[in-house]
Amino acid sequence: MRYLGIGFSLLVLVGCAAKPITPDRYYRVASPQAVNHQDGVLVSLRRVETPGVLGGRSLLASESESPLIVREIRGHLWASPTNVWMTNWLLERGFSQVRLVADDSPMRADQSITLSLDDLFIDPQQSQVSVGLSGYLKSRDDERALRCRSGAAIADSGSVESAAVAAFASAIETCVRDLDQQIQGGL
Repeated sequence: MRYLGIGFSLLVLVGCAAKPITPDRYYRVASPQAVNHQDGVLVSLRRVETPGVLGGRSLLASESESPLIVREIRGHLWASPTNVWMTNWLLERGFSQVRLVADDSPMRADQSITLSLDDLFIDPQQSQVSVGLSGYLKSRDDERALRCRSGAAIADSGSVESAAVAAFASAIETCVRDLDQQIQGGL
């Protein structure tokens, strides 16, 4: 009985000495200033595809580009899955000369945009982030490829993760402006 009491006391002491659990941190890219026109060409946006590890909620850091090796930054998560927040972000922002609507909208568009997220990584060695999107602008008679890639430097302020999310906002905006130019050329 005495050994049982000593064993229980040791377990309690070991449990008290353990590190406290660090709560997860959640991030989102702020909604952009909308450029979605109400009188432009009606175009539907299909939900952005996020293949593989990009479909998760963790912030990702690249450790090597060739071959591509990435790791999750534990405890640092997007507020929602990347395909959901990226699609909503694009619908809120829109494109110039286009009235962008969700694919499941009751309004039927003659053209649609299909995008896939190819890149959304933090590069700790270069202290920057990278974003890449590719896809198609499709109409009944035509299909045009869309592609953009952008990067932004991570500022030396606060936590690396918070600064990286701010850099992602800048890189995504630059990438989408490039897509906007491509879409204007395809209309």
